[in-house]
Parts: sequence; structure tokens; C-alpha cells
Amino acid sequence: MDRPVELAWSNKDRLLLGIGADGTPIWGGPADLVPRRLSTVMEVGRTGRPGGDNMLIQGDNLAALRALETGFAGKIACVCIDPPFNTGNAFQHYPDSLDDSLWLSMMKPRLEALRSLLREDGLIVVHIDHRELAQLKLLMDEVFGKGNLISIITLKVKDAAGVGQQSMVFDVCEYLLVYGRDISKFRPHHPVRKGELVPVDGFVKGYNKAIVDFGDPQLVDTVHRSRVGQIRIYRCPGNKVRRFKKGDSLEDYLLNFDRVFADYNPSGGTIVKIKEHIPPLSLSFMEYTPSKGRHAGGMTRVYFLNRRTISWLKDIAELDGSGRIMRKMKMTNIWDVSNAQLHSEGGIEFRLGKKPEALIERIIGIATEPGDWVLDSFLGSGTTAAVAHKMGRHWIGIEIGTHAETHALPRLKRVVSGEDRTGVSGGTRWKGGGGFLYRILL
Repeated sequence: MDRPVELAWSNKDRLLLGIGADGTPIWGGPADLVPRRLSTVMEVGRTGRPGGDNMLIQGDNLAALRALETGFAGKIACVCIDPPFNTGNAFQHYPDSLDDSLWLSMMKPRLEALRSLLREDGLIVVHIDHRELAQLKLLMDEVFGKGNLISIITLKVKDAAGVGQQSMVFDVCEYLLVYGRDISKFRPHHPVRKGELVPVDGFVKGYNKAIVDFGDPQLVDTVHRSRVGQIRIYRCPGNKVRRFKKGDSLEDYLLNFDRVFADYNPSGGTIVKIKEHIPPLSLSFMEYTPSKGRHAGGMTRVYFLNRRTISWLKDIAELDGSGRIMRKMKMTNIWDVSNAQLHSEGGIEFRLGKKPEALIERIIGIATEPGDWVLDSFLGSGTTAAVAHKMGRHWIGIEIGTHAETHALPRLKRVVSGEDRTGVSGGTRWKGGGGFLYRILL
């Protein structure tokens, strides 16, 4: 039997607790993993939320993760971490120039602890750059299972102009490794998973007809398919279809938004096989219960015009609050998130370490519903916790550095008070509220 591919490095089976002031590794044993207690130093805002309190924890993240296992094993919906990239760029708050083997020894037990906290349908997203991408990918394959990889997302973080690099190929990207705890159980819940909204100027190409009147449906045939069951086919005498052309009123188009459509040649096994039963002229529809797909198990109608399948505009676009058409574009694995206002977000300075709130909002939106738990064990300046709070999620943030108190704590206080109007505050309509516990490890 073939052995699985594994990543090997020095001291892989040893427990790395940390790096000493002189840069030497501090190794430990099983006794060092005995869970420690968390002590509450401060309560901020309104705590005692149903489902548990939000927590900002100062202390070593491995020890803190072990302390959380009693109450949170299998409860976290989304883990979002941004560990040190191991670039040697002299981060003020982290040892960021470790030997590859030490960096992997630092990451391995922490990823294992995070896996134990994730729900079966949970998601983990790890932000990294090219220097440790390959090693981290193989390590996460071992910890989470290669089959649970959902995507490797390329994140554009710079523009080629003015980045100050001397290399032949400018490096403007970082990466998100996205894994499910069990990919077979992960299910999307939010519209952000279906695509980004892009404004459309005028009519949407191809969608130039609208059903003004559906007429009086009459059953004309019933077809039985082994895997689908009964399919009823109707024609719609008396229907009225309007065709929009260049120069027509956009206002009329928008008034008919829910009934605007495009039509195309039928595809898909069931529709093709019953095509001859569909009336060849005018408007018609079939009514059935699909066995798979997004409408599986529910009674569904598919409309046809002259035997051509109708695709509704409302399924690929929506109207925003000002009446503009916003088209839904499918999400890809290349993301370009603006960081133009990053310097002002949260009201704190965290050079080279702060991430755009819009990026974290997208990740949390992919993985969670309001009230779910979000965890960041490399919290840094507090971005993940701040965004989770504004989005109505429960959250836990862990940070070893003193900036848990100098950066994350004041930032999260401003979120609770409603003083923070930066980042995603406008989009989430955040006005303040809730609270959290500031805790330390004993």
C-alpha cells in the first residue's frame, strides 16, 4: 500500500512552545499542554449574551486554545488567522524570521488545536504569502485532510507601480488557504457566496424581454420520468411578452424587473428528453419536483418561450436601494479587495500587519450566519473581532503581544461604543452595542 505524502522537517514530533529572547526555540512536553484557566480582567459593554460572551484573550495562543477546548470544542463556525509570514521583515510584535522547520513546528500544534474547535461544517482560512505557501499547504493537508481543501485564493494586495521591488516579476499577491473541517458538510448560507455585486449601466445584455401577462395556464400534457416522477406541462394562452429595444425607457425596464428574462436553447437531461412535449409556440412551463440541485425536493416551475428555456433577470441580478441594477458575478479564487482606507480603519496604526475590514467581512460572510462563533488566534490589531462584532457574530480573539491591550482592546471598545465608523461600519449599519470580556491566561 502506498504511503501518503508527508512534509518532513527537523523536530516535527516535538512541541514548540515559543522562541526565546535570544532566538532559541523553547521545547515542551505533554505537561505543557495541560489547559490553563482564563481570568477576566475587564468587562466592556453589555456582556452575558445568549450563547456566550465574546472574548479578547491576551496570552500564548496555543495555551489559550487548549483552555478553550472545554467549552468550545466543535462549536467554532469560522477560524480566520493571519500568522507571521516568516518573511524576515522585522515585525515589531512577532518573531518573523524563523527557520522553516521552526515555523512549521510553531504552526502544527496550533492548527491541530484549531481543528478540534471547528464545527463539522466549519471553515478555516489562513492568510499567507509565497514564502511559506507550499509548506503550509502540505501541513494543512496533513492536519485537515487533502480532500477538505476548498480553495487557494490569490489575493491582490499591491499595485505594480511604486512597490519598490527590484525583481523582474513584481510580487503583488498573497494567498488564502481555505479548508473545511469536513467539506461534505459545509453549506453556503449567504448571498456573498453566490457572487459579487457589480453595477450595470442600462439594460442587462441579453435580458431584453418581459412577461407582462402570464395568461391563463392550461394543462396540456403529463410526462413521467423515472428519477423525477411526474412532470406537468402547461401552455399559457392570452400571455403578453414585451420586447425592449435600444431607446426604450429604463424606468419601464426596472418596473418589470422581476419578469425580465433571456431565453436560450434547452440544456440538461430532463428538459432535453421532454422537449417534444413542450408546446412549440408561445409561452409555456413545466412543473415538477427536482431530485437534485438548489431546488431539490421542492415544487419548481421552468418557463419556456417557443420551446426556449427562460432565464430570469432576478436570478442573476438585484436592485439596490437607489434603483440601480446590480449584477451577481460568480465568486472566483482571485480577489481584489481595496485597502485604500486601511490606514484609518479601527483608529489604530499597525504597520504591515493590519488587514482590510472588507476582506474579513467577505471571509466571515462565506462561512457564518449571525450568532455563529468566529475565532482568530493571531488577532494582531483586532480586525477579525471588530468585523465579526459589526456583523452580529460571536467572536474570540487571542493575541500574545502587549498590543492586545494597546491596539485590539481600544479598537474593540470603540466598536462597542459605536465610535468606530470606519471599515465595514457603513455597510453593516453598525451603530454600537454588545460587549466582550478582556481575559488573560493564568
